[in-house]
Amino acid sequence: ACKMAAYREEQEGELEALQAMYSEEELTIKENQKGFSIVITSDEELEEELLSLELDLIYSSQYPDEMPLLMVENVHGLDENEMEEIQRFINESAEECIGTVMGFTLISNIQMKLGEILDKVKSKELEAQKQKEEEERIKEEARFKGTPVTKETFLEWKIKFEVEMSTGSKQATDSIPLKLTGRNMFEKDSSLAKSDTALLDDLDQL
Repeated sequence: ACKMAAYREEQEGELEALQAMYSEEELTIKENQKGFSIVITSDEELEEELLSLELDLIYSSQYPDEMPLLMVENVHGLDENEMEEIQRFINESAEECIGTVMGFTLISNIQMKLGEILDKVKSKELEAQKQKEEEERIKEEARFKGTPVTKETFLEWKIKFEVEMSTGSKQATDSIPLKLTGRNMFEKDSSLAKSDTALLDDLDQL
């Protein structure tokens, strides 16, 4: 009986200490002082919203020498994976505290964990934004850069050009063209053909 009275005294002492530290809007004492509920929020906002949850801690008869019942409710800003992470963290923290009242320690640890989750989310968002900007930069460069000229691409263009000129000459009339075509220019000036060879040599040296 003395032991049970000692447990009860520790529980009541913890509740009094928590009431002195937290407002009535944050902390709610359970009926018959069997535990408490408290709203815990992150220190910083995510997209103008605080990460938050409500922790219910219900005393067992031999608390703090045994685990209390712990429940999480009214969660805001956390996805399913983050909620599972929080639940595991709360249970691990509570197990480490068995033998001493743990309310304030759990509240502080949970608030710290919410901050860590918030930092991870912000880091992922920043990384995604950087990746998006890099992809846009590469696309923009590709628009202005065009296709680089190599020996292979030049020869491919030259063959296509000559085929088009040859086809065009068959369809042309016997009249003297007022404007020289590429083929006419090659036929009239052999230096143009030589310039092709020089260009190919230059490309080979790239």
